[in-house]
Amino acid sequence: MRTTDDHPCPPLDLDAATRRRLWEQVTGALDRYVVDVRSMAVAPRCGPADVRRALEDLSPDAPLAPEQAVRLVIACMRDQQVHAAHPGYFGLFVPAPAAIGVVAEALAAGFNPQLASWSHAPFGVEAEQWVIRVASKRLGFSQPVEGTITTGGSEANLTSLLVALQHFFPQITTEGLNGLSPWPSMYVSTEAHHSWRKAARIAGLGDRAVRSVPCDQDFRMDVHALRRLLSEDRQHGFSPFMVVATVGTTACGAIDPLGELRSIAASEDLWLHADAAWGGAAALSERHRHVVAGLSDADSVTLDAHKWLSVPMGAGLFFSRHGGGLRAVFATNPHYLPTPPTGDSVTEPFQESIQWSRRFSGLKIFLLLMTSGWAGVADAIDSCFVLGATLKGALEARGWLVVNRTPLPVACFRDENAPVATPGHHAAIVGRVNNRGTSWISPAHLDGIGEVIRACVCNYRTTSRDIDTLIDELDEGRRREREHRSLARERLEGRG
Repeated sequence: MRTTDDHPCPPLDLDAATRRRLWEQVTGALDRYVVDVRSMAVAPRCGPADVRRALEDLSPDAPLAPEQAVRLVIACMRDQQVHAAHPGYFGLFVPAPAAIGVVAEALAAGFNPQLASWSHAPFGVEAEQWVIRVASKRLGFSQPVEGTITTGGSEANLTSLLVALQHFFPQITTEGLNGLSPWPSMYVSTEAHHSWRKAARIAGLGDRAVRSVPCDQDFRMDVHALRRLLSEDRQHGFSPFMVVATVGTTACGAIDPLGELRSIAASEDLWLHADAAWGGAAALSERHRHVVAGLSDADSVTLDAHKWLSVPMGAGLFFSRHGGGLRAVFATNPHYLPTPPTGDSVTEPFQESIQWSRRFSGLKIFLLLMTSGWAGVADAIDSCFVLGATLKGALEARGWLVVNRTPLPVACFRDENAPVATPGHHAAIVGRVNNRGTSWISPAHLDGIGEVIRACVCNYRTTSRDIDTLIDELDEGRRREREHRSLARERLEGRG
């Protein structure tokens, strides 16, 4: 057993001097990363062999000194990942984490509260319930709602499916799928997130329960097609119970027509869920909440704090206007947990969530709101809206064809002079841009249009200078790809 000057050091522990050196090493590395990331390549070039080479000589039979092990991890994380914290990252919804969120993660890990039960973590449970209350009010809910902090949007969406299913088919709690007849069906747009298929499989409903509704020309759920599909499905032995409105689709930022879907849900007796994992954060801004008007009229809502609220992965939120739904799905009566305090109504998270062992994920949202307030959150969101408009205008000015119409700061666009049928042209431009290392964008595919290039602004550190750099890189990538294709065509014709 290792010892220090004053007491033995237990197995798996570190002595005080080593701990201090590690904290200095880690905080120094994190602080340097904030400063350095702008000058780093957004996507370092490395393949599986490069990554595995760094690991192949390591063995738990020959442990490293703590400082050496941490140094290795820091070097690999700097060199072998896409840096979504880079202001030139215009990819998926992974913004730079706010510094207070990183502090919160360290505190949550160090104190390591178990948020399954109120008795184990009174402050943690109450702080998360405070987050649910203030966030639901800010989203526009006119009355108190119940909710829970989730690992992310996928868990929140699965939670909504289970709550809606139990609401319409209460016998499922005791009888399971055997008690379901006719078969339940849910309705999502063709642009909806693929977490819904996972959720249906996990719930035991299977892919056939997920009914895909065509979109209109703006990639929003077509309400007329929805009505037709509902009618046809009822005739063919389905039992519709849920419709999902996507509030900011992943590919192109489309917002399904919330008001019309609310009317259909009411007339057809359906649960309306708003999957607002990214776009729903617009409701947190006074200036832009009109973009998602009607969000709080949904029966339940998903919102991801690790997207536009800029806290570290992962933290989702689930809200429901129907009290008791979470307990109806998740409540159990284990004998091994302490009885909650009498005389006061408290939340027992294990009774209202998929999770048992629960990390204090809500702490990063709590500290963000305590230190930045809604005004700070709104300023970051508003900045993204401004830069999104700047991006779209700059693309059009340089001869790119923006093909999506959304107020959200995401642009899908094409090389205006490239034939629609040209395969791989836009993906090749994306590759050329990303390989340069100053910007990062992604390819996408939109029904009726085909392959497009996608760029999204969701980083509070992004500036107009980063937009200018991206446009220049896109122009250069387009020029080089056109030259490449022209040469290839000449060679082909020459051989002919």
